[in-house]
Amino acid sequence: MIDERPSTEPFGADHTPEDMRSSRDAVSRRAFLLCAGQIGGALTVLGPHLNHVLQRLAAGPSAQQAATLFPGLHWRMLGPFRGGRVAAATGVPGRPNEFYFGAVNGGVWKSIDAGRAWKPVFDGQPVASIG
Repeated sequence: MIDERPSTEPFGADHTPEDMRSSRDAVSRRAFLLCAGQIGGALTVLGPHLNHVLQRLAAGPSAQQAATLFPGLHWRMLGPFRGGRVAAATGVPGRPNEFYFGAVNGGVWKSIDAGRAWKPVFDGQPVASIG
């Protein structure tokens, strides 16, 4: 069973430098970031099994997971919740500094300086919500 309590030890304290080196070599940075985006909050509860899970995820979708890794985990909603967040964002082909952003609770915004400043373009509409 996986202990879901937060650890008081720094990450990797239970591994030797050789273990940590091999675990970094086993999963590329790109693979880790892709996997982290796919499994989100699950990274916080896997603890000592993280390297094993990441290696399996990096192997591809057909890789089998050990049934002993997940029996103590329970699904819970981690978000995202839509309050005040982005509904849509896009750039303009051929204009590398121009972007549009649709806020769930605040209209459409435009930037022409690569996102340093934003101006509302939807203020005159009867409804501000974009999502």
